[in-house]
Amino acid sequence: MKGDGKGEAAGGGASTPAPATEEKKPEGGEADKGGASATAPTGGTAEEGKALADQNQCMMCHGQDLKGGAAPSLAGVVDKLKPEGVAEVLKNGRGGMPALGAGWSDQQMSSMIEYLKTVK
Repeated sequence: MKGDGKGEAAGGGASTPAPATEEKKPEGGEADKGGASATAPTGGTAEEGKALADQNQCMMCHGQDLKGGAAPSLAGVVDKLKPEGVAEVLKNGRGGMPALGAGWSDQQMSSMIEYLKTVK
């Protein structure tokens, strides 16, 4: 009988912390945040993007009009890669392209994408 009484008390106490621990694990919504950042940010302007391109000296590699130089033309790049793809390249780099946008805000990223849409 002593074993039954201890088992009930231990069983009841052990089951309470388990759900609390399980509840904390789903809070790792950082994966959801990562998925949300895969979408292209919005709200920027082409004018702000041009200023950002000038600051980051994009023209040094992509040419004065961004239509090619040492690096490929950016004409139509948003149509080819979609805004999400452009944001990915800016954040992570690709080939010889450095990750210039790794520390950019959503506003800055959106502005650069809006500016790149104007390059025809």
